[in-house]
Amino acid sequence: MSKIVITGLGLVTPVGIGVKESWESFIQGRNGANEMKSFDTSKYKVHRSCEIKNFQWDFELENQIKENTIHKYVYYAAREALQESGLLNDKKFNRERFGIAIGTLAAELTPFERLLRLDPSKKDNGFDKTVAAVYPPNSITNILAQYFDFEGPTMISLNACSSGNHAIAWAYDLLVDNKVDVVMVGGGDMIPQTEFTHFHNLKALAPERCQPFDKNRQGLMIGEGAGILIMESYEFAKKRGATIIAEMAGYGLSCDGFHMTAPHPEGDGAVKCMSDALKMASLSQADIDYINAHGTGTPHNDKTET
Repeated sequence: MSKIVITGLGLVTPVGIGVKESWESFIQGRNGANEMKSFDTSKYKVHRSCEIKNFQWDFELENQIKENTIHKYVYYAAREALQESGLLNDKKFNRERFGIAIGTLAAELTPFERLLRLDPSKKDNGFDKTVAAVYPPNSITNILAQYFDFEGPTMISLNACSSGNHAIAWAYDLLVDNKVDVVMVGGGDMIPQTEFTHFHNLKALAPERCQPFDKNRQGLMIGEGAGILIMESYEFAKKRGATIIAEMAGYGLSCDGFHMTAPHPEGDGAVKCMSDALKMASLSQADIDYINAHGTGTPHNDKTET
């Protein structure tokens, strides 16, 4: 079986625009939380989130509104990842073997929420055709395919918090099956008022900060941003002289099938998922040096993960 490698990274986060700035913030422990600016939270008990800051947009995309959108975040991260991989301006390869897989929780729900507040005093009730054009989830992959000339298979994963992971798994399978040579893969989200309200009504939002595995935990803090990887077969990367950042050795996918908002109390789904990933990668638990927890800071999730 062909090895699958990563050759490019791109990030837009609440603590940095780009991989370098974001990474420096991560290792310095910078807090990306702020008072919500996207919409009025005066009627809520929680007023903070992790929004993108200082995002400078200097590209032109068709059918884009002036405010920040997932399209812009994902495009920026994709451009950075392609630049690092050496594929940004390299047109000599068969682009029909270049695929895209993006995960998102809510797609472009933020601008679409405007359409729920139509203004009857305006022409067409204030219906914004541009907003309607960017709302369908597949418009995210359409934009990336159009501007980066990727002509292979595309996929949008809408699977809650694991959407990006599912996109990565799909990309891995495409590469292993030799259906593509390269996949631009990752995820992106903004903070729509609908989702903020959803977590707020579940009493799952922390008022100041997220403190997972802490006795004083108060919940999660909703955020926004985008992250993109360039994944490709080892043979293809080696042939074109790419710098290899990491290898993806395996993955696991599962579902508790237990409750709409709570994990199985014994963590059955998570255990199966991790066990399957280790088995695929031919690794043991002793080989693992780092675990990236979901870390929501909620009682059910903290208990299950620990």
